[in-house]
Amino acid sequence: MRAEIRNCEPIKLAWGLGASVSSLEIRTDFRKVDGAAWLPVRDARLATGRLLLVKRFRTRITRSYGNYRKFDVDVQETAPRS
Repeated sequence: MRAEIRNCEPIKLAWGLGASVSSLEIRTDFRKVDGAAWLPVRDARLATGRLLLVKRFRTRITRSYGNYRKFDVDVQETAPRS
């Protein structure tokens, strides 16, 4: 399964004077683990824009997740006595 997010309009910080993000894309891939939960496998983000009206930037961040393990947890709860 995959989720993709993209901006439709530029994102401006401090009225566009501090930073302006012209393009932002986030893509996350999920995998079903142990037939119980959908957990992220890969996350990729790409952002382009300007800092302080002068400096252009293009940033790509990719993260991978894995080695998921299932744990059994025993929980006991008692009510406080008044």
